[in-house]
Amino acid sequence: MSSNAPSPAPSRKPKPVPERFQVAKTTLWFDRIMTKTIIGGGFTVIVAVFGILFFLLAVTIPLFQSADVEERQHPAPSSPVPGTWGLDPSGTLPFVYGNGKNIFFLDKTTGNLSSVPVSLPDGETVCAHSYDASLTAYPIATESGKVGLIHVHSGLNVHGRTNAHGPDKAGAEAGPLYPLTESGSVPGKISGIAYADAGERKIFTATVETEQGTRLLLMTLEESRSLLHEGELAPSGFHDLTDQLEGRPTAMLPGASGDSLVIATDADKLLYFSYDEDGETWVRRQMIPTPLGKGEKMTSVNWLFGDMSLVIGGDRGSLKIFSLYPHSRPDGTSLRLFGQTRQFSPMDGPVQHYAASGINRSFLVSTPRELRLCYGTTADIRWNSGPLEFVPVQLAANAEFNAAIAVDPSGNIHFFSLEDKHPEAGAKALVGKIWYEGYDSPKWLWQSVGGTDDYESKLSLMPLVFGTLKGTLYALVFAVPVAVTAAIYTAHFMAPAVKRVVKPVMEIMASLPSVVLGFFGALYLAPRMEDKVPALLCMAVLIPGLAALIAWFWTTRPAAWRNKFSRGVEYIVMTPVILLCAWFCWEYLGYWLEQPLISLCRSVMGLWGDGDFQAASFADLWRNGSGMPYEQRNSLVVGFIMGFAVIPVIFTISEDALSNVPPSLIAASEALGASRWQMVRTVVLPVASAGIFSALMIGLGRAVGETMIVLMATGNTPIMDWNIFNGMRTLSANIATELPEAAQDSTHYRVLFLGGLILFSMTFILNTLAEIVRQRLRKRFNVV
Repeated sequence: MSSNAPSPAPSRKPKPVPERFQVAKTTLWFDRIMTKTIIGGGFTVIVAVFGILFFLLAVTIPLFQSADVEERQHPAPSSPVPGTWGLDPSGTLPFVYGNGKNIFFLDKTTGNLSSVPVSLPDGETVCAHSYDASLTAYPIATESGKVGLIHVHSGLNVHGRTNAHGPDKAGAEAGPLYPLTESGSVPGKISGIAYADAGERKIFTATVETEQGTRLLLMTLEESRSLLHEGELAPSGFHDLTDQLEGRPTAMLPGASGDSLVIATDADKLLYFSYDEDGETWVRRQMIPTPLGKGEKMTSVNWLFGDMSLVIGGDRGSLKIFSLYPHSRPDGTSLRLFGQTRQFSPMDGPVQHYAASGINRSFLVSTPRELRLCYGTTADIRWNSGPLEFVPVQLAANAEFNAAIAVDPSGNIHFFSLEDKHPEAGAKALVGKIWYEGYDSPKWLWQSVGGTDDYESKLSLMPLVFGTLKGTLYALVFAVPVAVTAAIYTAHFMAPAVKRVVKPVMEIMASLPSVVLGFFGALYLAPRMEDKVPALLCMAVLIPGLAALIAWFWTTRPAAWRNKFSRGVEYIVMTPVILLCAWFCWEYLGYWLEQPLISLCRSVMGLWGDGDFQAASFADLWRNGSGMPYEQRNSLVVGFIMGFAVIPVIFTISEDALSNVPPSLIAASEALGASRWQMVRTVVLPVASAGIFSALMIGLGRAVGETMIVLMATGNTPIMDWNIFNGMRTLSANIATELPEAAQDSTHYRVLFLGGLILFSMTFILNTLAEIVRQRLRKRFNVV
């Protein structure tokens, strides 16, 4: 047989082997398990995300709930006693005192009144008294011209449990009596008494009825102290303020600071006195005629908790708050005076009675037809009773402000339970501008803690949201141009051998801990940048300009000359020049620019009449020239450091999107004669736009949620200022700083979780919008 002859065909076809196409049962079993695991993991992620959302909502919803006030019972005393009612700290045991030698306690279950004697000195008869709910005490004045206190104790603490006095030792203790005048006698009968405790200084003020009219007397007590022991209280000053009055006093309000006194008169004038330490006298600082406006008389004037603000009610239902804050004077100085800061909606009838909280700025106020629970800081009405079935003639509340009583004309005692856990929160406090005590205008402020009990919480989230947006903006302004242009160059201009080194290095940069970057920015970069701002400005202008100039020069060279360099290594020519330019700006050019700028500003300020303008550095120039602060740890530092943290994220995703553009499109554009830059601009960037946009959104999310860098590299101050040389505080940094110290379930605690909910919502909304835009870009350039 010839060797070229074809081989004979096989006599029969080989049998098929079905087992070759069968998948092993273990493989199918494993595949089913992994499929279900992946599906379950996806559902678990969705459930976890919504679980976090529901948890944050559950913690923060109570911030926006109104107060719960309920009338519990209204027993009628067995034998009504005229006098002033009070309520013990637990809010369960009312008592009444009426200038006698006994205090009467009411058993609210039976209505029985039990009398407890007050141990007054022999021969002393009380002729005037008032009630101080914060001290649970009655300031008293006697017919002999002496003043003192009657302290009431109920035998129960604020939780209704037995205290040190014991359950059966409810009673009263009268303190020492002190003469109201230096001579020991008064020229008439004392008709009104008021008291304030300022620690080392105690103040008694009294009105005395004489034949010539009403006189206003003031006496101070001070405690002598030594290194070994505390001394006893003794009168330290006697003052007659009658000559400074304008009308008969209808309300006396000595301040708890020990240096203020407010008098309301029947001439509808509000008088403010303050103590002059130099002259050791009380001076009238301010007189406010008709505080509620012409035609309306003051019917109620009382301190708000903290004794910095007055709650003033009128006979037409007006309710306003006047606070102490700095008022500018013609000589350029300022003086703390009262001014109207808040106003409530009018009440139904004249404002008559008032009961204040001893823990916050809530208060109860009544008219003959309604009760209203208000919060002074935000001017919110937390609860309104509507038309009442009785007419209140007295109001009293315990210091904890969880219980109150109202007395009707028949002597019945109406008990109310008060539950208002978060009055200082709400939409107005968290978002709106609030006129806080001591400030001359409404402001957005965050200041959650203070050094005293009468501190007014400032819980506006606007400075924190502003700081978050400010830090994110400055970081992206620095990071986006660098990251995107670096990704473009790496994907389509850099030599492949170099790219294999550069891209992994950039990806490793993303793993740097943010606390390390923050530490570097705070302790190394911030001090060095303080004196190098002009140098940085020079770099920002000269380096891009120099790079563009070198690129233009490179493209104008003959092709034969440019072909001596391998494609993608052009940076070898540009990098040394740019580094040299950066070094020259940092070491010399910034200083050469700074000194003439300082001299120019000094000359301009001299022409304007400011001959005292002084500046030795750019920081001084900025402070003195612009009037804005310059902080060493500022937004510029955050922009560099947080931008350094965001660059690897944006670069990596953008470079992947740019590298995955189909080579056929690139080859087609080059075949049509497009240069590399034309190809990138007209083909690559539109096709990769969806991926680049995703990179920007992920970088934005990284910047919004950054904590440690902004915590360490800024002053962490919650201010609203676009000044690039000032600090900020972000929502995430605020949570990290304050959450460990916040009491669980407190208003502060819940507001911090609300900040977390805002961050969650911001990222969720941004990612949703980003996905919508990305999908549209993919549909428009759907070639992959």
